[in-house]
Amino acid sequence: MMQIYYATHKPKVKKTNQDVLLVGKKIISNVVFQKPKTIELNENAIIAIADGASSHKYSQIIGIKLMRSLRNLTNFTSSSIQKHLVYMQEHFSFEASFKSHLYGAVSTLSVCLLSDKSIEVFHVGDTRVYKIENGLQELTIDHTQAMRMLHSGEITKEAYKNRSSIYNVLENYFVYGENEDFFIDYSKFIWKQGDRFLVCSDGLWKKLDEGFVYQNGSLEVIANKLFALMQTSDDDASFIVVEV
Repeated sequence: MMQIYYATHKPKVKKTNQDVLLVGKKIISNVVFQKPKTIELNENAIIAIADGASSHKYSQIIGIKLMRSLRNLTNFTSSSIQKHLVYMQEHFSFEASFKSHLYGAVSTLSVCLLSDKSIEVFHVGDTRVYKIENGLQELTIDHTQAMRMLHSGEITKEAYKNRSSIYNVLENYFVYGENEDFFIDYSKFIWKQGDRFLVCSDGLWKKLDEGFVYQNGSLEVIANKLFALMQTSDDDASFIVVEV
């Protein structure tokens, strides 16, 4: 059994929380949390966070549809999940042709498939997956202009840290509309008993400082720290933390 804590938060300045979570078979959307909730899941379970862009009032719909489709999957292989996510983007592109009010809605997505020996990550956008060990080890790469410029050597690490917000523009995402350059990052990590992983939206990770989450605290303590931190965010913020 895997122990999981999760929560989401909408700041007062936002009308709608456009983050959507999937924890096993449970979809979490527009729920107010007073504290993190906990659940135990068996192996071969999916956890995921989608972060709808606030630039469109219907971005949350993408996250909800993605989570419903993932919840209904019966074939938990890396190839089937990747093919399914590509199909979902094709579906959004088609649906946008006759649902004009949805055109331009955007969402990111990070999915973790938890098996008896590994964690497989499927990633689109700038939600993040971390391993909690001696601080935070980032397992995903943001699909943003700034991250691309950093990896290509166009900017230094110092310039990346001090970047203007205009460079945070997403370059890969789910969208209602044409999306010819869409792709999914896939990675696989072997875990050992007691390893911990964190999935979170940018409303939380932008608040995280290196060393904030400590490996020697209980999972509940870590979840409570994350919950307190995301109350300070002026953006929708969500997390799922798991101990395998």
